[in-house]
Amino acid sequence: MPPTQMRQQSDAILYGCQRTITAQAAFSHALNELVFNHLFQRFGSLGEPQVSGYIISQDYKEGSVVPKGQVLFEIDPRPFKATLDRAKGELGQAEAQLGKSTLDVNRDAPLVARKAVPKEQLDTEIQAKRAAEAKVESAKAAVERAELDLAWTKVTSLVDGVAGSAQVQMGNLVGPTSQLTSVSQVDPIKVPCQRTGVSAGEAP
Repeated sequence: MPPTQMRQQSDAILYGCQRTITAQAAFSHALNELVFNHLFQRFGSLGEPQVSGYIISQDYKEGSVVPKGQVLFEIDPRPFKATLDRAKGELGQAEAQLGKSTLDVNRDAPLVARKAVPKEQLDTEIQAKRAAEAKVESAKAAVERAELDLAWTKVTSLVDGVAGSAQVQMGNLVGPTSQLTSVSQVDPIKVPCQRTGVSAGEAP
């Protein structure tokens, strides 16, 4: 075979190898980018409290698998329990006042019709009843908020996964901006794969 023809065939082989390597590198890079982005999105669950207080217990083992909803840390619930009890007491008082106002209106309404009670008195009692109704609704909202805050003293995992190292110790004061730990998901990851840089008919 003439040297010129041998050189052309050699160049063609090297060029084909180079294109194959380049295509494989592009495919590998694209796959790595997909995996990295997928992992970054899935491994971002942090254990963060919703209320401020002192840590009284750590209820998981670092590096262990935890299910969604498992308690990771507990914040001292006593201040929140006291707030809830106070809110319930205020709700009871508001309901009692509403009951009295309702009785006043129901008693005097027929009397006003017979002109036995001034209409102004009934109007005042109706306004008092409306105010009592608003106070009851406000007290109910305070109870619901206190119950929610009390529930938040238990910091739970938002996902199934592996719990990381604790970032706090017993007795530490924490709040909504504190990071207590992280939980990484370990479920099988499905990554869409599409080869890039290789046209139909080219070498794989």
